[in-house]
Amino acid sequence: MIDTSSQRICALAIDVGSSSVRVAAYTIDGEAVPGFGDSQHYQPTQTHDGGAELTATVLLETVLACLDKSLRNLPSDLRVVAVGMDTFVTNLIGFDADGQPITPIYMWNDTRSRAYVARLDLNPMTTWDRTGAPLHVSYWPARLAWLADTQPDIFARAAHWWSFGEWLTWTLFGTARASSSMAAWTGMLDRSQLIWDADSLRAANLRPDQLSAIDDEPFGKLPDRAAARWPSLREAIWFPALGDGYTANVGCGAVTAGRAALTMGTSGALRLLLPEVPDQIPAGLFGYRCSTAETLVGGAVSNAGNVHAWLETTFGAGAGMFDADAPPDMHGLTVLPFWAGERSPGWHDDARAAILGMTLSTTSADIARASLEAVIYQLAAIDDRLSALTPTRPAIYGAGGVLAASPGLAQLTADVLERPITLCADAQASMRGTALLALGVAVEPRIAAVYQPRSAFSERYRAARERQARAYNQIVGRGL
Repeated sequence: MIDTSSQRICALAIDVGSSSVRVAAYTIDGEAVPGFGDSQHYQPTQTHDGGAELTATVLLETVLACLDKSLRNLPSDLRVVAVGMDTFVTNLIGFDADGQPITPIYMWNDTRSRAYVARLDLNPMTTWDRTGAPLHVSYWPARLAWLADTQPDIFARAAHWWSFGEWLTWTLFGTARASSSMAAWTGMLDRSQLIWDADSLRAANLRPDQLSAIDDEPFGKLPDRAAARWPSLREAIWFPALGDGYTANVGCGAVTAGRAALTMGTSGALRLLLPEVPDQIPAGLFGYRCSTAETLVGGAVSNAGNVHAWLETTFGAGAGMFDADAPPDMHGLTVLPFWAGERSPGWHDDARAAILGMTLSTTSADIARASLEAVIYQLAAIDDRLSALTPTRPAIYGAGGVLAASPGLAQLTADVLERPITLCADAQASMRGTALLALGVAVEPRIAAVYQPRSAFSERYRAARERQARAYNQIVGRGL
C-alpha cells in the first residue's frame, strides 16, 4: 500500500494501445494531473491476407520518446511513487537469445493463422475450460503453429516469445516477466494453477523457458542507467505490464459482480471482474485470471471503433451515425458486422461482414445506422451470457473514446441493452485503472452522464436482434 499522506503523490500510467501510446499521471484520488503527459499515434500494417503488424523497435522507441517528453514537463511538486503499464493484449513477438526482436509484433487481429486453429492437437472444450480461452485465431497457439510451419527458420531461431510489455520491462530491468493477466490473454495459461498450460505448450512446440515467468510482483526501482535517463522516476516502483481489459474494469469502477465494464475503442468488450475462479465459464465467453484472486469474465468484439472509422471514411462524417432520436431499425437492413472477423460470442475465425436487405432506396445513412446497431447487438449477446453469472443483471459502466465522442451511440447502447449506461468522465479507463492498481487504491470514477433506456424502442430492437441471429445462423452456421 502506498503512503497516502501527501496529495501530490502520483502514479505514472503508460497505456500502449493498438493505435497509440499515452502517458499520464494520476493522483491518489484517481484524478489525472491536468496538462501533463503525451500521446503518440501509429498505424499497424494491414495486409490483404489478414496480417496486422507493428514494428517492435519502432513501437519501443515511440514509448520511450513519449516518456521522455512527458517527464520533461512533470510539475516539480509531484512525486511519482509508482509506474504501471497496460498494453493491448494477445500481441506476440519472437526474440533471439540476446533479447532482440526477430519478428514483427503480431497483433490481436492478425488472422493469417486461422487455418491452423483446427490443426492444433488440442481438445477445444477441455482447453477452453483449462485456459478460459477458446481455440481461436486471436490467441497464441494457432499463431505459433502458423509461424512454425510458414517461417521454420525464424521459429527455430526464437529463444523467447514475449509480449511487448514483457520486452519493455526486460529492456529496463533485464528480466522478462508476464503478469497473470497478460499470460491469461495468450490463451495458454492454466487458470486454476496460474502456470503455463502443458498441453498448449506441447501443441505449440514450446518449452516453458521460452516464455516469461508468471509473476505479478513489482520489479522495484529502476536500475541506475534508466534512472539517469528519468531522474524523476528514480524512487518509483515499477510493475509488470497488465492487460488493458483488466485495467479498464478497474478504471471504470467495475470491480464487483454487480457492475460490468463496457469499453469501446478500436474493438469493444463487456466484462465482469469476479473475486473468484469460476468452475465453469459460460459458453461464448472468456475467463481470464488477472491475479491470484480475480477472474475477468466477458466477451470482446473485434468490431467497434474500427467499424465507426470505416463508416466515416466510406460514407463521410454526416452519415447519420450519431442521431440518437432516429427511429429504431427503420432501414430494413440486417448487418453481420464482422469487418475484422468475429470473437465473442461465436468465435468464428472466417466470419466476414454482410449487409442484407438493401434496395434502391437504401442510403449511406441507413447502412451506417444499421452497422452500428449490429455492433451493439453483438454486445447484447455477450450481456445475456454475463447476466447468467449474477442474481440480477449487472449495472453497466462505460468508457472509451468512441462512447465519449458519440452520445448517440451511448444512447443506442442503453436502448438495446435495456438498462442505463453510466458513462465515466475519464474516457481513458485503462490508464486510470493502471494507475490505481499501481497506487494500491480503489477510487470511484467521476460520472459524465447516465443514458436511460427508452422502453418504447425495446420491442423493435429485440426483433432486430432476432433477425440478426437468424441471418448469422444461416450464413456463418453457428448460433449466437
